[in-house]
Amino acid sequence: MTAPNVNVMMAAIQRRCRGKIPLVSIVDALNEKSLEIHGHYEWPWTKAEYNIPIQGTYTTGTVSVTDGTKIVTLSGGTWDTAWKYKRMYLGAQNTDFLVASFDSPTQATLADPVNFGQNITNGSYTIFQDIYPLPDDCETILLIVNPVFRYRLQYIPTYTLHWQNVYSRVFFSQFQTGFCDGAYDDTNKTRTIQFAPSPGGVAEYKLIYRRRPPALSDLSKITVLPESYYRGLELLAEYQVRFENQLPGWMECKSEGYQIISSMKRKYTAAPMYDTFAAYWQYPYFVDSSVYAGGLFVGPTVA
Repeated sequence: MTAPNVNVMMAAIQRRCRGKIPLVSIVDALNEKSLEIHGHYEWPWTKAEYNIPIQGTYTTGTVSVTDGTKIVTLSGGTWDTAWKYKRMYLGAQNTDFLVASFDSPTQATLADPVNFGQNITNGSYTIFQDIYPLPDDCETILLIVNPVFRYRLQYIPTYTLHWQNVYSRVFFSQFQTGFCDGAYDDTNKTRTIQFAPSPGGVAEYKLIYRRRPPALSDLSKITVLPESYYRGLELLAEYQVRFENQLPGWMECKSEGYQIISSMKRKYTAAPMYDTFAAYWQYPYFVDSSVYAGGLFVGPTVA
């Protein structure tokens, strides 16, 4: 059966209310009840996966910076002007800076000027990335997993993570132990997260997250939504407009609507008893895994 669109549901509610409810009120009710249904339950269509492309470091060549400025010049190497969310660690000064932009293959602009009291000439450096954007529809992070070494990363409050990183800020590793909320990207309107320790090589981390409730106009595009979802949404929206406008029948709409949604919830939460595979949430944290056993990963440690 083809999923009904918003106009079909609006027309049905208005018809049953005998044209006494303005369409704008019906749209508002549909939006409100759609958000309510998605917010109170963990439906399977709200789950999504995304592979976070972890980037390696770049150290080719040397850099020069005039003290008090933001411009960094590269000699003996080539930078990618498409790089974003990068940091530059200046070796001799033991300090890292956010890179605002890579203006050319041999010139970058830092977010803040250097302030060392002297110029840097042909100094060593490391370009690395510990900040990564989240998918546009990400509402809540459920898990971040290192799929190669089979452990999950631990969420660490932002200030705690930075405090822990004071002495290991540039300890580049392939074993990220945790992450925190990163700065909001105002330019791209994107949330970011920050990993620790700083990644040292290319990898793919699996992000399991809950998506934001879909826009009302996009509901019919979600192919896994059952017919009962639309029926429940329509009844609950009708209950709201009837109640707000003191029309009879609101109690019946409310009762049937919530009964449909509750029945659908019970159906989707029934888990098969024969599934004995470990879920992602059962994976050990880095500190509980045996990644250091003889230099090879041999599986989670067993108590």
